Amino acid sequence: MTLPEAPALVVRFRAHFARDPSAAFREWFVLEEHLRDAGTDEARERSRALASDLWDMRGSLVFSSNEEEGTFLHNLAVFFGSRGPAADISRCLLLFEESARAGYGRDDPEAMARLHHNRGNALQNLARSREDLCEALACYERALAVRDATRPIARGVTLHALGLGRRKLAEADPDARERWLRAAIQSLEESLLLRTEEGLARGIEETTAALEEARHALAAGC
Repeated sequence: MTLPEAPALVVRFRAHFARDPSAAFREWFVLEEHLRDAGTDEARERSRALASDLWDMRGSLVFSSNEEEGTFLHNLAVFFGSRGPAADISRCLLLFEESARAGYGRDDPEAMARLHHNRGNALQNLARSREDLCEALACYERALAVRDATRPIARGVTLHALGLGRRKLAEADPDARERWLRAAIQSLEESLLLRTEEGLARGIEETTAALEEARHALAAGC
């Protein structure tokens, strides 16, 4: 795919976002994924330019409802909290706050659980410290308060993420390594049980691999 230079892309998307922010974001996100996967210096430059411009202009966009605005801000937070050329944990966390203030999840417990889960993912993806990982775990626990046994698929997803976070914390907190590894195994075992009961082949595969790795790490440290 041959793309215009970064300034031309910025101008194009500015006009698109002014007309229809939600539709523009879908196209913008697909392009950002392509730029991330391309991995070239030019692609990284374009990715950062588009992301920075959308960050700067987000306050000027007009939405049809608070719900639409909250969803847009949440999805943009997820983007900045994902690994890639434009990843930025500070922007990500601020956007999650803006999304909540706009009303995302206010009347929908599952949407609020999704926000907590995705905030936890961002903190885990881009963790700068032990404290970031601890906050990620707290986010997953808040999500699990909603994603109970009546929501087995979503619960399995969050338990898997919680297990991965506890596994990382085991390395970031060596004095409590064994405790965190045992906690990771517990989360992953519960996730695997739920995913097996639901027949989720891909989920079973990824949780089985993570569980085996955590068990091996525990055995190696004993």
